[in-house]
Amino acid sequence: MANPQPTDAHIRIAHSIEEQLMVSLFSEQQRRILDLILRLSWGCGKKYAIIPKQSDFQIVGVGESHIKAHLQWLVTSRVIIREGQAYAFNKDFDQWHVSRSLVYTPEKMSDLVRINLANNDDEELTENVRKVTESVSSKELTENVRVTKKVTSELPKRELLGYQKGNFSIPELASSKESIKENINTTSSKDIDNTVIEICDIYENSVGELTTKIKQQITKYANNFDKDTILKALRLSSGKDDPWFYAEGILKQWQENGTTLFTVEKLPRHLWSGACPLPPDDSAKSIWRESLIKIQSEINSNNYRTWFDKTLGIRRVNSDFIIGVPNTFVADYLGNNQSNYLEGVLSTVLGEHTGIKFYVMQGEL
Repeated sequence: MANPQPTDAHIRIAHSIEEQLMVSLFSEQQRRILDLILRLSWGCGKKYAIIPKQSDFQIVGVGESHIKAHLQWLVTSRVIIREGQAYAFNKDFDQWHVSRSLVYTPEKMSDLVRINLANNDDEELTENVRKVTESVSSKELTENVRVTKKVTSELPKRELLGYQKGNFSIPELASSKESIKENINTTSSKDIDNTVIEICDIYENSVGELTTKIKQQITKYANNFDKDTILKALRLSSGKDDPWFYAEGILKQWQENGTTLFTVEKLPRHLWSGACPLPPDDSAKSIWRESLIKIQSEINSNNYRTWFDKTLGIRRVNSDFIIGVPNTFVADYLGNNQSNYLEGVLSTVLGEHTGIKFYVMQGEL
């Protein structure tokens, strides 16, 4: 029976950091990655962990096809710092670009801590635990051993795997991509396959745990809707206790009504709603290139690659400068979080104030 003690080797971690890990909305696989990095760095008395291959993260159950995306997200969100094979956990959680639990407040956590610090029932609880532990009689233990031996003796003999013989190489695991493919109808196109994989990655990174059932349902709707439509449903259901339940309800309604992404509701104010502004204007492309130089000098390189690498200046229409973006996720992030900053950059380059609008290029970039 496992019986670890406080005197055993352990990771020393500040309560404030542990609390932020608890209330930050990491996906299950992202948290496993962080746990491994902490175990191999702070758990070994080091500032950083050496993890030779990305595939080594499979040891904690992270799907091979998702490892790169999760690592990039954690780096971009400034939770970890990576240099080659070295991974460091960023203990300055004020720098993290990660959503927290909506109901978390430091005051509520402090109240719960005070309640437990004031609890004087440790001795009584310890005695009760001892009694419960000792209530398992030797007769019951003997019976369990006897049954285990009987079941084991009746199992068919099989050859031991390499790591069971003492060769501790990590066994090959089915990647998440392969698991998703099993759920796709054999008549599905490669485009649907890629759509499912991208949506599943985004769901794990930004929404929550990706269960087998949700994978199957995403696959089903990918046969009827394009990626942007499914992501739109996820955005509309964000903040709900069960976001996929609401997203599926929205998709069902759209399917029954024959609606598409941009006929469901009025376009968000930061999206261009006029006629197609393509092809791009040379002058606008030049202005945006100059703006990108300024942006690149002012922000983190990972953030630049994530949000600006595939953007394009399209044209000026009246008082708005139209920026082409690769998908609605980028449009929503920049429109909701960086619009004032981008208006300032463009106004500086142009020498006069301008508004901004985003146009989803849908593969034209």
